[in-house]
Amino acid sequence: MIIRMLAVTGIALLLAGAAPAMAAGDAGAADPTARDYESEWDPRPGEETMRLGEKSASFSVFKGQLILEYAGIMPPETEWSYPDTRMYRILNGDEFFTLNKRTPELQCRQPPRWRGVAPSYEDIRLSLLEVDDYRNYLGTRDITCIDAPYRLIRKKAAP
Repeated sequence: MIIRMLAVTGIALLLAGAAPAMAAGDAGAADPTARDYESEWDPRPGEETMRLGEKSASFSVFKGQLILEYAGIMPPETEWSYPDTRMYRILNGDEFFTLNKRTPELQCRQPPRWRGVAPSYEDIRLSLLEVDDYRNYLGTRDITCIDAPYRLIRKKAAP
């Protein structure tokens, strides 16, 4: 009986410790795939950082975060210049746009709907698209509000 009470108490403490991150809506904290990147684009490469995962993305220059849902691979017939681009629906594009529309780094004229991540020689290339359906995208820049390279921040091994 004592062992059972200790086990229940231990589980309750573990759940209580995880509750603040989940209650705060921090999908990045709950996303075990999230990794840290630094920008490789001008004018100041390396100054901006991004935490990117399968379910979320947050940036040092923007308020809030993007909540994401995987949608598929960009079809080759869309004339996208980066092969194997993984596309994610942005579930909170309106909220993110409202928080950041006056930020010079966000070049969107309307809320972004899609996030594309392509492997490239810079590690990844991240794009935000304003188009309603990424499968109809024809490579025009007028609906791409961010298209920039990011490099994975490699953790230094402990001596």
